[in-house]
Amino acid sequence: MKKSLSVILVLAIILALSACGTKPETAVDGYFTAAKAFDPEGMKAMVDPANEEAVSAIAEFSDGSEDEYTKYFQDYLKESAKKITYTISGSEVDGDTAIVTVECKYIDGGPILSATVAEAFKKMMGIAFSGAELTEEETNQMFLDIMNEQTESLEETYKETTVKINCIKKDSTWYIADVNDDLLDVVTSGFVSAASDLGKAFGSD
Repeated sequence: MKKSLSVILVLAIILALSACGTKPETAVDGYFTAAKAFDPEGMKAMVDPANEEAVSAIAEFSDGSEDEYTKYFQDYLKESAKKITYTISGSEVDGDTAIVTVECKYIDGGPILSATVAEAFKKMMGIAFSGAELTEEETNQMFLDIMNEQTESLEETYKETTVKINCIKKDSTWYIADVNDDLLDVVTSGFVSAASDLGKAFGSD
């Protein structure tokens, strides 16, 4: 009898652990945990493998580029990611789909990017009027120098937002179905929305 009870208890524990691993919140929590560590592979593991666009977008965070321009942004995002805080505040499950709500707080790099672009544009106009030309490498270096100056001079600010994340269950495993712009904004310190705003300001779609 005791042996039967032990077997039943073990099975109950296994089933309980299994149930915990199949919640949509598990995928979302795993994604944010990996994001804070700036671990693209860990982030990708939480996203629906069939969503090639989302998986490719995450892969760009660690493309292995030795380019100084790319490396600077990766280092900036890596340091900022450590300061992301989040709370999963709810979820709505409907069969094999779910919507998970997350309250997020993250560094807002938008003001830095906007100030950098504005200053770079002013300098480029001056260079153009002087008749001089910069190589791509010189232009990138100028942009990095300006961004360094803006990062040091501007006070670090945070943004708080509520993100709705679509999840999907496949083969008893929950994944994030798609990485929307709101979620990308959290991971990229607001650069997604800042770039969009700058594009509109310069008349691009």
